[in-house]
Amino acid sequence: MRILLAEDEHTLGTWLCKALEHAGIQVEWVDDGRLADRALQQRDHDALVLDLGLPGMDGHTVLQRLRERDQRLPALILTARDSLSERAVLRALVQRSGEPLSKQQILERVFSDDDEVHLEAVEVLVYRLRKRLDGSGVRIVTLRGLGYVLEAD
Repeated sequence: MRILLAEDEHTLGTWLCKALEHAGIQVEWVDDGRLADRALQQRDHDALVLDLGLPGMDGHTVLQRLRERDQRLPALILTARDSLSERAVLRALVQRSGEPLSKQQILERVFSDDDEVHLEAVEVLVYRLRKRLDGSGVRIVTLRGLGYVLEAD
Protein backbone atom coordinates (compact mmCIF):
# COMPACT_ATOMS: atom_id res chain seq x y z
CA MET A 1 0.00 0.00 0.00
CA ARG A 2 1.25 3.47 -0.90
CA ILE A 3 -0.09 6.56 0.87
CA LEU A 4 0.50 10.26 0.55
CA LEU A 5 1.07 11.97 3.90
CA ALA A 6 0.48 15.74 3.76
CA GLU A 7 1.65 17.11 7.13
CA ASP A 8 3.69 20.28 7.75
CA GLU A 9 4.61 19.59 11.37
CA HIS A 10 8.03 17.96 11.04
CA THR A 11 8.08 16.04 14.32
CA LEU A 12 4.59 14.61 13.81
CA GLY A 13 5.30 13.82 10.15
CA THR A 14 8.48 11.96 11.07
CA TRP A 15 6.67 9.97 13.73
CA LEU A 16 3.76 9.12 11.39
CA CYS A 17 6.14 8.05 8.61
CA LYS A 18 8.02 5.74 10.94
CA ALA A 19 4.83 4.23 12.36
CA LEU A 20 3.30 3.67 8.91
CA GLU A 21 6.49 2.27 7.40
CA HIS A 22 6.83 -0.03 10.41
CA ALA A 23 3.37 -1.35 9.48
CA GLY A 24 4.63 -2.09 5.95
CA ILE A 25 3.07 0.94 4.28
CA GLN A 26 5.01 2.91 1.69
CA VAL A 27 4.79 6.63 2.51
CA GLU A 28 5.34 9.69 0.35
CA TRP A 29 5.52 12.71 2.66
CA VAL A 30 4.98 16.33 1.60
CA ASP A 31 4.75 19.39 3.86
CA ASP A 32 2.89 21.87 1.64
CA GLY A 33 -0.60 21.79 0.12
CA ARG A 34 0.66 22.67 -3.36
CA LEU A 35 3.06 19.73 -3.24
CA ALA A 36 0.25 17.45 -2.07
CA ASP A 37 -1.98 18.58 -4.93
CA ARG A 38 0.83 18.02 -7.44
CA ALA A 39 1.67 14.57 -6.05
CA LEU A 40 -1.98 13.54 -6.23
CA GLN A 41 -2.08 14.55 -9.89
CA GLN A 42 1.22 12.94 -10.88
CA ARG A 43 1.38 9.65 -8.96
CA ASP A 44 -1.00 6.93 -7.84
CA HIS A 45 -1.68 6.48 -4.13
CA ASP A 46 -3.96 4.10 -2.27
CA ALA A 47 -4.90 6.64 0.41
CA LEU A 48 -4.28 10.20 1.58
CA VAL A 49 -3.51 11.33 5.14
CA LEU A 50 -4.19 15.07 5.05
CA ASP A 51 -3.56 17.86 7.56
CA LEU A 52 -6.09 20.65 7.11
CA GLY A 53 -3.67 23.38 8.22
CA LEU A 54 -1.08 23.06 5.44
CA PRO A 55 0.88 26.05 4.14
CA GLY A 56 0.73 26.97 0.46
CA MET A 57 -2.72 25.47 -0.08
CA ASP A 58 -4.86 24.41 2.87
CA GLY A 59 -6.10 20.86 3.26
CA HIS A 60 -9.69 21.79 2.47
CA THR A 61 -8.61 23.08 -0.94
CA VAL A 62 -6.43 20.01 -1.59
CA LEU A 63 -9.41 17.77 -0.83
CA GLN A 64 -11.78 19.90 -2.91
CA ARG A 65 -9.44 19.76 -5.91
CA LEU A 66 -9.03 16.00 -5.48
CA ARG A 67 -12.81 15.54 -5.59
CA GLU A 68 -13.20 17.95 -8.53
CA ARG A 69 -10.83 15.69 -10.50
CA ASP A 70 -13.11 12.80 -9.48
CA GLN A 71 -10.21 10.99 -7.83
CA ARG A 72 -11.91 8.50 -5.55
CA LEU A 73 -9.08 8.26 -3.06
CA PRO A 74 -9.82 7.49 0.61
CA ALA A 75 -8.71 10.40 2.80
CA LEU A 76 -7.97 10.50 6.51
CA ILE A 77 -8.14 14.06 7.80
CA LEU A 78 -5.74 15.32 10.50
CA THR A 79 -6.13 18.64 12.20
CA ALA A 80 -4.44 20.28 15.16
CA ARG A 81 -7.55 22.30 15.88
CA ASP A 82 -9.46 21.86 19.14
CA SER A 83 -10.90 18.39 19.44
CA LEU A 84 -12.87 16.60 22.09
CA SER A 85 -10.17 13.95 22.36
CA GLU A 86 -7.44 16.48 23.08
CA ARG A 87 -9.68 18.14 25.65
CA ALA A 88 -10.88 14.49 27.26
CA VAL A 89 -6.93 13.73 27.54
CA LEU A 90 -6.17 17.08 29.21
CA ARG A 91 -9.14 16.62 31.55
CA ALA A 92 -7.97 13.12 32.52
CA LEU A 93 -4.49 14.46 33.29
CA VAL A 94 -5.89 17.39 35.27
CA GLN A 95 -8.15 15.11 37.29
CA ARG A 96 -5.14 13.00 38.21
CA SER A 97 -2.77 15.96 38.52
CA GLY A 98 0.56 14.83 39.90
CA GLU A 99 -0.22 11.14 39.36
CA PRO A 100 0.87 9.33 36.19
CA LEU A 101 -1.68 7.91 33.76
CA SER A 102 -0.63 5.10 31.45
CA LYS A 103 -1.53 5.17 27.76
CA GLN A 104 -4.04 2.40 28.43
CA GLN A 105 -5.69 4.36 31.25
CA ILE A 106 -5.94 7.45 29.03
CA LEU A 107 -7.35 5.33 26.21
CA GLU A 108 -10.01 3.87 28.51
CA ARG A 109 -11.01 7.29 29.88
CA VAL A 110 -11.09 9.13 26.54
CA PHE A 111 -12.27 6.44 24.13
CA SER A 112 -14.19 4.09 26.42
CA ASP A 113 -16.87 3.39 23.81
CA ASP A 114 -14.56 2.88 20.81
CA ASP A 115 -12.78 -0.46 20.43
CA GLU A 116 -10.96 0.60 17.25
CA VAL A 117 -8.66 3.20 18.82
CA HIS A 118 -5.01 2.18 19.32
CA LEU A 119 -2.45 3.28 21.90
CA GLU A 120 -0.62 5.29 19.22
CA ALA A 121 -3.58 7.70 19.17
CA VAL A 122 -2.74 8.66 22.75
CA GLU A 123 0.83 9.49 21.69
CA VAL A 124 -0.44 11.80 18.94
CA LEU A 125 -2.88 13.53 21.28
CA VAL A 126 -0.21 14.01 23.97
CA TYR A 127 2.17 15.40 21.34
CA ARG A 128 -0.42 17.95 20.22
CA LEU A 129 -1.29 18.91 23.78
CA ARG A 130 2.38 19.44 24.61
CA LYS A 131 2.61 21.94 21.76
CA ARG A 132 -0.51 23.75 22.94
CA LEU A 133 0.69 23.89 26.53
CA ASP A 134 4.13 25.25 25.62
CA GLY A 135 4.65 28.47 27.54
CA SER A 136 1.47 28.05 29.59
CA GLY A 137 3.16 27.20 32.88
CA VAL A 138 2.20 23.51 32.79
CA ARG A 139 3.59 20.61 30.83
CA ILE A 140 3.02 16.93 30.21
CA VAL A 141 5.94 14.82 31.37
CA THR A 142 6.59 11.21 30.38
CA LEU A 143 7.52 8.97 33.28
CA ARG A 144 9.15 5.99 31.61
CA GLY A 145 7.24 2.80 32.34
CA LEU A 146 4.49 4.68 34.21
CA GLY A 147 2.83 7.02 31.73
CA TYR A 148 2.14 10.73 31.49
CA VAL A 149 1.75 13.29 34.25
CA LEU A 150 0.72 16.95 34.22
CA GLU A 151 3.20 19.18 36.08
CA ALA A 152 3.72 22.89 36.68
CA ASP A 153 6.84 24.37 35.03
